[in-house]
Amino acid sequence: MSSSELLKYIPEVSIKNYRKNASCFLILNLDELNEKQFNINSPHRISYYQLTLITEGEGQIVLDSRKYKYSPRTLIAISKGCIETAVFNEGTGGYTVLFSEEYINKNP
Repeated sequence: MSSSELLKYIPEVSIKNYRKNASCFLILNLDELNEKQFNINSPHRISYYQLTLITEGEGQIVLDSRKYKYSPRTLIAISKGCIETAVFNEGTGGYTVLFSEEYINKNP
């Protein structure tokens, strides 16, 4: 199976309670992130932009099949359309900002 065929099977996630193409901007702690997305521990394509600041804990996140380690004071920037697998270890804390392309267009 080709990589483009595999991409069809990776679910796209959006921000719950926001309709697609809506202007949105959310600031969440990492615990709340799991409530706004479904199963972030499995590969998924995000339909928004995301900035995550790790304030405590260590581990790794997978973005477009590349593994990146995180530790306190790590800032992770994730682009719309990226395939992400977020495995936050117990004890990992931090904040994430989720925003749509429409938000950027309306608020340059």
